[in-house]
Amino acid sequence: MDRLSFRTFVLVFTIFIFFIVDAILTIFQLNNGAVELNPIINRIIQFGIQPTLIIKSLGVGLIACFLASHQNFKISFYGMHALAAVFLALLGYHLVCVAIFF
Repeated sequence: MDRLSFRTFVLVFTIFIFFIVDAILTIFQLNNGAVELNPIINRIIQFGIQPTLIIKSLGVGLIACFLASHQNFKISFYGMHALAAVFLALLGYHLVCVAIFF
């Protein structure tokens, strides 16, 4: 792999944007009385917001970079789409929760 294709760059950039919005909405909701549904992240949140954001950022970043570096394999390409779809679903969930509860 010499460089990322434009399509891969857009997918990875989209994943990072979705992640950032997810993190902002999660913090907003947690500060307003919501509870984290992911038991692993819920456990990490006990150490504070900053460690949680660092761990989540590293996890998403490593996954996105791994998938991007293997962009020529179809499974990786589908993985990037799946990751973007998961974050899009999470954002939809956040927006519904904000609309209903706040």
